[in-house]
Amino acid sequence: MAKDPAFLFYYQDWLVGTSFMTNEQKGIYIDMLCHQAHHGTLTQHMVDSICPNKDDWKVISEKFTHEEHYWYNERLMEEMNKRKLFSESRRKNRLGKTRKSSIPHMENENENENEGKNGEKIKKKSPFKPPTLAELHEYTLEKDLDVDIDKFWDFYESKGWMIGKNKMKSWQAAVRNWARQGNSPSAGAPAGGRRSEPPPAPDLESQLRRKNGKADGR
Repeated sequence: MAKDPAFLFYYQDWLVGTSFMTNEQKGIYIDMLCHQAHHGTLTQHMVDSICPNKDDWKVISEKFTHEEHYWYNERLMEEMNKRKLFSESRRKNRLGKTRKSSIPHMENENENENEGKNGEKIKKKSPFKPPTLAELHEYTLEKDLDVDIDKFWDFYESKGWMIGKNKMKSWQAAVRNWARQGNSPSAGAPAGGRRSEPPPAPDLESQLRRKNGKADGR
């Protein structure tokens, strides 16, 4: 299998995690991450070559784990392993080897197929099950959606996975709608799901009667 040419880059985590680094240290850090993505790990020779300044390495080394003769960033290794497993699952699905080994949401959105008395296929809705963060991550990657999955999960978890007064039926559809609305539950609507109504128009007839009454001295 060809080497994966990319890895997920969470820019918000990067901004927070490197806020006290100099620009030079940030450049060295991202360079090391790229070399780890290409080689798997970093040898001590590679570390010394990329970051010869000991003071810079003292800061950057906090982002890496040291085991025997090599270094690696745990978050990057975890993300690359998840991406590899996801890619392998998609490849198996395309080749039609084992449909059962595929990730459930790739097959359908909470639907099961059962056979009726005459052997016909009957689709039966299965109970709604909230997604895990890993499932959200894989689905947004598959559909190429720009979604803050932590924000999405926290919002609907706090709502009990309800949309208005109804139980959510498909979290996949909710994710797609969330992406279309720009990472918010609904454009122009408060979090409760109900749009605010404009104030009622003034009753002109009542105002006119009051005005005439004052003019008559009543």
